[in-house]
Amino acid sequence: MYFGLHETVIDDKGRITVPRRFRDIMEREDHLTWQITMGFNGNLYLYNRPEWARLLKHTDGLPYMDPEIHDFLRCVYGLSTDSRVDGQGRLPIPVHLREMMELGREVVLVGMRDHLELWSKESWEQFCAETAPKYRSMAAERFVRVEHPYNAKEKGEPSDEH
Repeated sequence: MYFGLHETVIDDKGRITVPRRFRDIMEREDHLTWQITMGFNGNLYLYNRPEWARLLKHTDGLPYMDPEIHDFLRCVYGLSTDSRVDGQGRLPIPVHLREMMELGREVVLVGMRDHLELWSKESWEQFCAETAPKYRSMAAERFVRVEHPYNAKEKGEPSDEH
């Protein structure tokens, strides 16, 4: 699982250097090949092979004749490309995706548990500035006001955890 963030740069050949803590996981889990596609906030999503396969299963059976679904799938599939971490821990980021997401030289690689996100440093800082004031209410909504196994354990009630 991938957690944390790492500021890095896109070099002249369009590569980022993956931080050692992420590379250790990648090597241990054989996550050296990544599928890179458009994200939702002007960023890129990076999926290792097993997670990409899981994502594809979620799209199986979607009605392609629905124009909005078709456009979504066109973005997910059509804009995606695979990339492999080299022996020096560098990951090439395709030029068409860098340009589309307006990624400059300074970027931030964010661990999102089951995938990674690549943001321009400026967009990441803007996202954080906009989101930080809402963090407490977001946490309360997800962990206090909803039925969650964590809350049942805290209240001494049985939970569904294994």
